[in-house]
Amino acid sequence: MDSLNPLYKEVLEWAQTDEDIPEQDWDLALINSFSVAEFDRLIADTSIREGARSFFIGCLYTLAGDAVRTNDEELINALEAYCKEPASQNMYLKLWQTRVLKLIRNPASYEYAYWGDNPSRFVHEGGL
Repeated sequence: MDSLNPLYKEVLEWAQTDEDIPEQDWDLALINSFSVAEFDRLIADTSIREGARSFFIGCLYTLAGDAVRTNDEELINALEAYCKEPASQNMYLKLWQTRVLKLIRNPASYEYAYWGDNPSRFVHEGGL
């Protein structure tokens, strides 16, 4: 697997193993390669291990946090549109959508521990 440009199938296969992430900052490679919808599918997949699910959820928090922190208007607009759509059936993504909309409305609430680090403190503290 090309860890800096992985295919969805390869990431799904990794998520079904007990292997560590292929390299440091792999979350950054994934958020640059995968859409929110692809993360949603991965998170909802019942065949993946919980550690991988938490990792993917953390990727979404990093994605949103980076967009707000850097004031990436294009990505912020896309995230806002995605989060305003009917919530995903996935409970983790529903909560993420709510939190992202709050962050977009109040960028000053950005905290690195919650939005810039993986695992996000939201995930680490069990407050998914």
